[in-house]
Amino acid sequence: FIERFNRTYREAVLDRYLFRNIQEIQNITDHWLKHYNEERPHKALNNQTPIYYSQSLNKNYSI
Repeated sequence: FIERFNRTYREAVLDRYLFRNIQEIQNITDHWLKHYNEERPHKALNNQTPIYYSQSLNKNYSI
């Protein structure tokens, strides 16, 4: 799992930008993570976003 995440991050962020400073890396990474977790469907999650999938699990397994 982590290998796939690292590859996706490298392709989507690290290979596409020439960063000027650490703050720029942080800002772009924060924006990308929001997209990755809240907007981008994932095949492994039945084409749901991780946030939606997580919320559906919490509803199904609440005590």
